[in-house]
Amino acid sequence: TLLEQAARRIQTDLNQQPSVRARLLVTIGRSYRRMGQPDRAVPYLIDALRLQESLQAEASHIGSVLMELATAQREAAMYEESDQTFARALAVVQDVQSTNPQAYAQLLSDLGRLEMIRNDIEQAENHFLAALELMKETHGSDDPEVGAILIELSSVYVWRGDLESAERTARAAVQTFATTPETYPDRVIAERELAEILLYRNRLEQAGPLFERALSALRFIYGEDNAVVAETLGSLAQLRSAQGNFSSAERLLREALAIHEKGESTISHEIGFLQTVLGSTILKQHRYAEAEPLLRDTLDLFSASLPSDHQYVASAEYYLGESLLGQGKLFDAEAVLTASMNRWKRTDAPAWRVARSKNALGEVLYRQGRIVEAEQALVSTFQALAA
Repeated sequence: TLLEQAARRIQTDLNQQPSVRARLLVTIGRSYRRMGQPDRAVPYLIDALRLQESLQAEASHIGSVLMELATAQREAAMYEESDQTFARALAVVQDVQSTNPQAYAQLLSDLGRLEMIRNDIEQAENHFLAALELMKETHGSDDPEVGAILIELSSVYVWRGDLESAERTARAAVQTFATTPETYPDRVIAERELAEILLYRNRLEQAGPLFERALSALRFIYGEDNAVVAETLGSLAQLRSAQGNFSSAERLLREALAIHEKGESTISHEIGFLQTVLGSTILKQHRYAEAEPLLRDTLDLFSASLPSDHQYVASAEYYLGESLLGQGKLFDAEAVLTASMNRWKRTDAPAWRVARSKNALGEVLYRQGRIVEAEQALVSTFQALAA
């Protein structure tokens, strides 16, 4: 309510000092983006950028606004505009490099986050590593700013499938927050990141208490109806599913999706991710026909909000293929699983993800009576998954 009042006032009150007005516009835009409404954020960030440029603000300030704007445009599926803003941000970052190391480190970290959204994992890693070294030089190894970058870097390693490095980095991040309050936001996020990695490594008993504690803390910090809470509910749902408690997982996922709906969230890739996990949970309960329309809707969401060769797309295709296979729609299942397998390959995903889609494809081929092709697919994927 306060944000909407401020947004209305700043559009009509032109007597405000330009520098103050610019800062307020950035805050309003950033707040709307973090609330999951990037389409509302973009106009305020554009106005802020114009004002800062007219005031000849410091390069680091302009660079920060450009990063925020590029991210909001990306989340609002404004790809061409986002790429143009991103290119401008890169140029500004180079100007900051020699004049302000701390600001440069922060901009590099912002660049890394933006590259993650753009699905360029290698570039994201390079930016985070460079930011990490700079931040250590200026703040020391145990500073919370260092911890924030370590959280991002651990996420990169998860995407790469390097869970050992991810866990080591997440634990280092948690350690940097040892002296902060238990409800310090980044500390809670670091613990949640560690819990997710433990889940992926099948150490469920260790992950469970961390997830529960993180969820409780995030609800205390942000309230019940927040996108960060929704994300954590989705993570806890994956744990419940791994424990075989599918009804609990489904309830948590529907609660998370309801938060996005109530908040009028337009971050399609986050909603689509939750829907993909919900679809997989429904499949585990053998409700194949019910999962199909949900997963098709998810792919439509992704087509409007993500690059075509994105791991989220390949994952949704895999589960849709399983849904079609479960219903005996073998021709459609073959097409979808082949697309998933090839998309995994193009995104440089971990080998087990490619093998999982190819394994399901092998079952489709078997049911079609194509025994030789099926055997080749199943034997090769068994070996890959076992490894």
